[in-house]
Amino acid sequence: MPDEPMQGNNWGRWGENDELGSRNLITDTTVAAAANLIKSGKIYDLSVPLVKGGRLFPYFHETWRITTSGDKGDGGKVSGDVLMLHTHAGTHIDGLSHFWKDDRLWNDRDAELVNSNMGASWAGIDKAMPFVGRGVLADIAAHRGVDFLAPEDPAINGMEIEACLTAHSTGLGEGDILLVRTGWHNVWHDDRDRWGAGEPGVDTDTASWLNDQGVVAIGADTVAVEHIPSHPWPNPFHIRALRDFGIYIIENLNLEFLAADGVTEFFFVAAPLPIIGGTGSPLSPIAIV
Repeated sequence: MPDEPMQGNNWGRWGENDELGSRNLITDTTVAAAANLIKSGKIYDLSVPLVKGGRLFPYFHETWRITTSGDKGDGGKVSGDVLMLHTHAGTHIDGLSHFWKDDRLWNDRDAELVNSNMGASWAGIDKAMPFVGRGVLADIAAHRGVDFLAPEDPAINGMEIEACLTAHSTGLGEGDILLVRTGWHNVWHDDRDRWGAGEPGVDTDTASWLNDQGVVAIGADTVAVEHIPSHPWPNPFHIRALRDFGIYIIENLNLEFLAADGVTEFFFVAAPLPIIGGTGSPLSPIAIV
């Protein structure tokens, strides 16, 4: 028998055939309530550019782009692009099939349901549907009074996130999407070698805390969201969040404009590409206030 995950899980919570996980917590009611957060209509794009040599670490350091053109026969011309990149590069979301342990996937399914021939036939990103609802920003860098957190700094935990949100008179509710700013986004521009050698982030126990809050997804301005003192690394938070609790992970966000404007809650919209059998998807998340 495979080892059971520590401290419980959400297997069977939404039925033995559930492939959505915490995405079940987004309902018509939570979406309608979140829409009331829109006051000015200002839109924030939370993604990083997809550009050759851009932030596609750690899988591809370049995007290969081929632009073709053709003659329409009437003097007109048409162009098209071929774009190749890893689905877990750039700003993206991890599907529940992205990580497993002891040969068990989300909701106690056999890990053989993810393979090179058919992709993820269980809990693929195509099952996730759009993420729409209340977004909450925890600016941990500002809370600690630093420009950015570093890999050698203590990991972020649930109590610190709660304290940060309380300081801004906000909190988390069921169906929310939590975004965590570490300031590490800016290190990409200032010190590329340092950026690729490790990163700040949340500790493993934060997954259980997020589950207690009813959070649907957690995102951050880092490659992996979780604390990584150095590379290469294990991913215990990924296993706990994705496999055990069905909580989605959004990586490589740009949260600088939200933070600069002091935005702590907003209407959040993000739709993964419906990649059949995909373990993740490029994403262009939007915050509206």
